[in-house]
Amino acid sequence: MADLLAAVWRDARRAVDAGGELLRQRAADCTLVALCEAARSAADPAWAATARALAGGGPGPCAVPGTDGTGDVAAVAANGFLIHAGLADDAYRVAHHPGLTVVPAALAALADPLLPAVAFGYELSCRLADLLLPQASQRGWRITSVLAPVVAAGLIARVRGGDEHGLAAARLATGVMGGPVHPVDSEGDWRLQPALAAAAGVLAARAAATHRPRPGGLEAEGGPLAQFAGARPATVTADPRPRLPEVAFKRHGVAMYGQAVYDAVARLPAPAGPVDRMVVTVPEFAARYGGWSRDAATCGEAGDSVASVARLARDALAAAHPGTAPPPVEVRADDAVGPLGARVTVRTAGGETHAAAGSGDTRHWGPDDIARHCRTRTGVDVAPLASALRARPPAAPAAVLAAWQDLAATVRAVRTPDPDPEMRG
Repeated sequence: MADLLAAVWRDARRAVDAGGELLRQRAADCTLVALCEAARSAADPAWAATARALAGGGPGPCAVPGTDGTGDVAAVAANGFLIHAGLADDAYRVAHHPGLTVVPAALAALADPLLPAVAFGYELSCRLADLLLPQASQRGWRITSVLAPVVAAGLIARVRGGDEHGLAAARLATGVMGGPVHPVDSEGDWRLQPALAAAAGVLAARAAATHRPRPGGLEAEGGPLAQFAGARPATVTADPRPRLPEVAFKRHGVAMYGQAVYDAVARLPAPAGPVDRMVVTVPEFAARYGGWSRDAATCGEAGDSVASVARLARDALAAAHPGTAPPPVEVRADDAVGPLGARVTVRTAGGETHAAAGSGDTRHWGPDDIARHCRTRTGVDVAPLASALRARPPAAPAAVLAAWQDLAATVRAVRTPDPDPEMRG
């Protein structure tokens, strides 16, 4: 039987070895976004309280904003939660959020240098996502939570003990893969779910010191591949193409597919009078996400889920045109809009119709774009942290952590949390 995990691991390592400065810079971009999101979330009293609860009593060697430090398991959980809390962390293939696992794991492992470890974590995480998407989401699983234990275990163990130890830890963590999609319908469980899954991976990294699972568990009969993705080819074709450049970033604290909806709505003229109908066209994956048992045209109307296309369309309209009453929303599925695109049409009570297309594709962003984005998200100067991450020769991890803690303290001093918890992010 083929060892799929070993094949993915090999390709991730080769991609990082061949990626050079391009991957290093992209790893710095992704790390900056993740750390700024964590700092922003830590300025919110409710989210900071959750992070402190996850971090425990401390102190410890691993940094968490607003604490005196803690151990590796608690740090991965707390920082993963903070990165994801505002729903503005990065995304790969729309549904996967690799940064909330990779960046906390690399920091908890005290990786030195940091960026090669981050780059490997992203390559591993995204390549595993390629094995499971879109089938895992179609079967009702949140891909980030499914993969978090394996990625956290493999990355931390690799930093501490090399490739053989890392691969053993990743194999061991396949036994705790999971994460149903239903928490996106709740008030806040979705924020915690992948962080808790990543923490399980840290324990697997520890256990790998004395336990060596057999190869082939990922694709074994009845194993994770069958559970999460159904019948898939039990081979991986060698693919040196790096995945890090395919990671996208969010302008708004909503699902990745919502970025294009917000962009389209912002392009519409201000409605002259009440809007009595709104039609939102998104890719089929987006239309169905979180509601796979329903028709694509209606699943976006279901409940008040953060995954609801209808909900985020109404929120986008309210943000772009305050005072506009929320209209009925029809969600349509059409892959012709592109994987990160959307089209929005509104009809006013007076009979006017306006339409606009939007895009959420930010994969082209460079370091300057990322820095401006992080400045907007945090409300403070992020240059010291960006400089520490991009320093050549690489800055010591302690310098990066110090710059991050300084940034978090500054954000806490100047930022006022949104009064409505449903609008946070």
